[in-house]
Amino acid sequence: MSAPERLRAAVCGASGYVGGELVRWLLRHPRVDLTRVTAGTRAGMRLDAVFPQMEGHTDLVLGGESPGALCREVDVLFLALPHGEAARAVAELGPDAPGLPRIVDLGGDHRIPDAGVWARAYGHPHPAPHLVAGFVYGLPEANRDLLPGARRVANPGCFATALALALLPLARGGGLDGPVPAFGLTGSSGSGIMPSETTHHPARAGNVRVYNALSHRHVPEVEGILRQVGEGRVGDAFRLDFVPASAPLVRGILVTVFPRGAAGGIDDVARLYRDTYSSAPFVRVVDRAPGLSSVRGTNRAEVAIHTGEGGALAVSCAIDNLARGAATQAIANLNLSMGWPESLGIDAIALVP
Repeated sequence: MSAPERLRAAVCGASGYVGGELVRWLLRHPRVDLTRVTAGTRAGMRLDAVFPQMEGHTDLVLGGESPGALCREVDVLFLALPHGEAARAVAELGPDAPGLPRIVDLGGDHRIPDAGVWARAYGHPHPAPHLVAGFVYGLPEANRDLLPGARRVANPGCFATALALALLPLARGGGLDGPVPAFGLTGSSGSGIMPSETTHHPARAGNVRVYNALSHRHVPEVEGILRQVGEGRVGDAFRLDFVPASAPLVRGILVTVFPRGAAGGIDDVARLYRDTYSSAPFVRVVDRAPGLSSVRGTNRAEVAIHTGEGGALAVSCAIDNLARGAATQAIANLNLSMGWPESLGIDAIALVP
C-alpha cells in the first residue's frame, strides 16, 4: 500500500497573526510538510523568535524570497500578504500552468471577480484583474462542488465568512430581497499584528467602536457569493447594509443579520437552515444563543435563528476570525482541492474557557 500523498507547503507572510495561525495548524497536518516561511521586515529571524509558543515545534527561519522564487520548491503556496501584494505575486507567476504550485490566497485580492467593484472596495485599481477568474471562492458551504481539483483558491474574508453563513440558506431558498441590515463585532487580531491608534490596547480594551459603517470591503464579496449560490432566486433589490464594530477582545467575530420576507414560518426557516447545513461538518445550527467561547480556536461556525413578534427574524453567526475566518478555512480549502477529507488536520474542540 503506497504512502499517502504529502505536499510541501510555503506560507508567505508567516510573521503576521493570520500567517502565524496558519503555521500553527500546518505544523500538525498529517499530509503537509511546511518547508518554507517568508516575511518582509522580519526576514532572517527564526519563526519561534517571532512566536515563542512554537519553540520546540519548528526550526524554520523566515526568508525574504518572493512567492515566485519559491514556486519550484513547494507544491502549495499560502499567501497571507497585505492587500495588493498577493495579486502582484500571482501576476509574477502568470496563469496556472504545469509545474506551478497550488495557491490559496488568504488576502482580499482574488475574492471579487469584477475589477471595478474591487477597486471601489479597496480604494485602488486591481494589479492583475485578468487573473482573478482563475480563482475559486473558497467558502466550502457554497462552492463545495467547485473546490475539488481547484488550483487557485480565494479564501473568504473573516466578516464575509460569518455574514455569508448567516444568509446562505435564505439565498438558496429564495428568501433574500431588498436591504438586509447587519451588525457585527470583531476582535483586535483582525486588524493585524502591527499596532495602530485604534488597535492599541488602551484604546480598545474598554471600548466598542463602529468603523466603516455601510462601507466595509467584505460586503461586495458576500453579496457576490450569495447571488451566485442563489442562482437567480436572490432579488434584484437585495443589498447588505452592514455596520461592523471593534470589540474589546482578541479573537472572534459575532454577526447578526435581519432579513425580511423569508418564505414560510419559523419552522420552515429553521428547517431550511438545518437542511442546508446538514452535511456541512463545520457549521452547527444551535437552539441557544451563539457565543465566541464555543468556537474560539476552531474551524467551526455556530448559527442561531431568533424570532420575534410580527414575524421578526434575526440570524446570528459566531466564528473565530483567525481560524474559521482565515487559517483553518484555508486548510479546509486545500483539503477539498486535493480530494482529502475537509476536516483533515483541523478538527478541534474549542478552547476552554
